[in-house]
Amino acid sequence: MINLKQLSIDIRKLKKNKKKIVFTIGSTSKRGITRSYLTPIRETMRFSIFGIIFYNINDIKKVINKVYDLVDYIFIDCEKKIYKNPNILEIINYFKIKNKRKFNKKLFYTYKANDLTVEAADKFLEKKCLNYFTGNNYVFGIIGAGNIGSKLALKINERGGEVYIFRRNFASLKTVTKALNLIKNRYEKKKILIPKSISDLVKKCNILISCSNSNKPIISEKLLKKQKDLKFILDVGKQSVTKDGIIYAQKNLIEIFRLDISNSLISMIESYIKYDKYILKKIGRKKIDNVSYVSGGYLGRKNDLIVDDINNIKKIYGLADGKGDFKKRFGNISLRRY
Repeated sequence: MINLKQLSIDIRKLKKNKKKIVFTIGSTSKRGITRSYLTPIRETMRFSIFGIIFYNINDIKKVINKVYDLVDYIFIDCEKKIYKNPNILEIINYFKIKNKRKFNKKLFYTYKANDLTVEAADKFLEKKCLNYFTGNNYVFGIIGAGNIGSKLALKINERGGEVYIFRRNFASLKTVTKALNLIKNRYEKKKILIPKSISDLVKKCNILISCSNSNKPIISEKLLKKQKDLKFILDVGKQSVTKDGIIYAQKNLIEIFRLDISNSLISMIESYIKYDKYILKKIGRKKIDNVSYVSGGYLGRKNDLIVDDINNIKKIYGLADGKGDFKKRFGNISLRRY
């Protein structure tokens, strides 16, 4: 149950900070959870970020009724995880109904929450196990080879890590694993592997990652006893470890981490807004005093000057060849010097 009264108090407090308010709208495929909930408030130098994970359109409408005229940017998860969930257009239209006068499509962004989770997990693993892909004998075991688990397995493999993946449907597991091994970097000799069972996976790995969407904890004490050299557990799917599993892990100094996506979320929001405000404006071609300039990745014609920003030229990088590459590179020389 969402506390709408507290939501109103919180958002009005945020408004007094004079930061831009970002509101995120997402959902989850985790089974067993049916109640919508508000996400934690995250603060940066420029933004206050919070949102809703929803399970039905009524909950979204109730929250939008409270925040529609107070938020500055809206980020909507474009990955549909629940069959009857409203689509992006329906959500945007509801904002429009509530506030036609202030409605501006440019304030809406879409993002992929699953990809955000994969990036956060990959970054965590890289920092937690410095150089874990080069030299150390770490073996990764991923429980749950769905959207998140399979993408993470591919990232680990392409960094040079040895990785096993498991899911309950063995036929689907074989298909997913075959596909991953077909699209992975061909110069990486290691293959993404399939264990005989979930017990076999735990025996083989010393870093255990749960990406399961099961509504019941699956990593138990009995399962953890299969591996005597387990370094840590990363719980991506949330609440994947049973009570006896947690007690066993604590007694045996096995660390358990719950994935935090805060940094990835903040970076994504800042980069999307920056791209819209600054980068898009640089993309194009402009003629000044019979000289043509291009910037921002715009494909220039032959002998167009490739510059840093057609609206405020400071650096000239070279001459375009008319085919999407440089005819001649100048380095980063100034306009005045050129």
